[in-house]
Amino acid sequence: MNSLGKYLKEIREMHRLNLEDAALFLDLDKSILSAIENDEFMPNKSILLRFQNFYSVSIDEIVKHIDNTNANNTFFDEDKKYRSFYLIFKRIAFVVTLFLSLIAYILLGQFTYRGYEIYWTLLFLPFIASSLVSTFYFHKFSRFPIVFIVLSIYLSLGMSLELWHPYWSLLFIIPLYYLISIALDLHFTNLKLN
Repeated sequence: MNSLGKYLKEIREMHRLNLEDAALFLDLDKSILSAIENDEFMPNKSILLRFQNFYSVSIDEIVKHIDNTNANNTFFDEDKKYRSFYLIFKRIAFVVTLFLSLIAYILLGQFTYRGYEIYWTLLFLPFIASSLVSTFYFHKFSRFPIVFIVLSIYLSLGMSLELWHPYWSLLFIIPLYYLISIALDLHFTNLKLN
């Protein structure tokens, strides 16, 4: 019987996925998936559940291969995932944007009429920035922070112009965007697989 890593690699190849695409779908760094498939790291329970859901295999089938994996391998430490370039960059983008947003909020609040009342929507910017990092890293349109962008525009226009009623139609952009972006993501994924 195969080790866990060899078993997961066989399933991936059976689904005709390369390492990059499988890592993308499993929301793992490519190097981490490679280490799991080479039996260098033992994934934790949450990652095993991702494999179960993505490959549509029973958890019992996955677990029975764990016994055949080299016992000297260290268990995958969730903190190691956060050392990847993507997650570090995402956190930096969030913190820097939060710092700049707070400074802008304080200055605009102090020096403009009703500034504190209106410009609190600047605090959406850190979430937008970190979501943009995810969008570009994973090349997925559906990760674009459309919700935060539309809500911040809607709230800013409503509070600054006090015309809430006509602007509620902006909220229709959100489901429309996801209908289009998910279809595009599926199309580009199918192109990669074929």
